[in-house]
This record gives sequence, structure tokens and C-alpha cells, in this order.
Amino acid sequence: MKLSLNQKTILYFLFVIPAIILMAAGANTEHFGLIWLGFAVLAADIINHIRWWRCPYCGGFLGRDRGAYCKDCGHEIDYDAKN
Repeated sequence: MKLSLNQKTILYFLFVIPAIILMAAGANTEHFGLIWLGFAVLAADIINHIRWWRCPYCGGFLGRDRGAYCKDCGHEIDYDAKN
């Protein structure tokens, strides 16, 4: 399944938010299993984000900057194109 960079960003936040909720619920109830589960979901999401958030032309990591051009190869980034 091919996803655009915008769709990948949405999926990233769809997993970050529940991870934060799990950690907060675990901290509030002193249930360490929920805290660790939240950390595991967050870690998996960050690893997946690093894998996905790449330039479709050169494969370079785009970083936090959502610029119009890749900082490595200079190609224009279309965030709606499915790659």
C-alpha cells in the first residue's frame, strides 16, 4: 500500500496520541504496565516515522523541516504524491 507523506504524518499522530494517553493513564493509576506499553507504542511509532519520512527521490531523511525541497538532493517534495 502506497501512502503520501501527508497520510504518513496523519498515521504517525494517530499512534503518538494513544501512546501519550497510555503513559498518562499508567502514571495516574500507578500501573507500570500501561506506562511501558505506551513507551513501546511510541518507540515503534518513532522508528516507523524515521523509516517513512524520506525523500521519494534520494531516500534522504527529511527531518523536522517540512520544506518544499529536499535538503539532500534539491528535488521538490510533493507531500500529496503516493510513493
